[in-house]
Amino acid sequence: MGAQDGTSPQNTHPQSPTSPPRTTLPQPQGFDRLLTAGFTEADIASLRTQFNRIHNITPDSPPEHARLLEERWIDEAAGTGAGELADGYPVGTYEDIFLGVAIGFFWPVAVLALREEGVFTKRRGMAIVAGLVINLVAGSVRFIS
Repeated sequence: MGAQDGTSPQNTHPQSPTSPPRTTLPQPQGFDRLLTAGFTEADIASLRTQFNRIHNITPDSPPEHARLLEERWIDEAAGTGAGELADGYPVGTYEDIFLGVAIGFFWPVAVLALREEGVFTKRRGMAIVAGLVINLVAGSVRFIS
């Protein structure tokens, strides 16, 4: 290895074609990050114009402030990426609530299954009870009128 076989130690680990090239340029900020995702300059300009209009950012505003708001908006809209929706709720929250209310309203016998551990999640179990209550209220209103 090395000088005897004609290879130098610097060339033993060439940069793989899949790794991103190292650069000393600053990382793009704000909506400029979307350039790497395939957006065009025109798309980003349009998005930035709408964003500035919604958030009352004027041309007199410092650009650092606008980029900071863009960064925060992108990061909040993306969630944490670990099973979280953009509004901060875990994935499946709305599904649990919708299915639970539907089960409780149309098949109230499912409340008996709530006694068993692990049949429904806690959120879906509460939604089933809410659906049962909605069913009882609707039945009472129909019975009274």
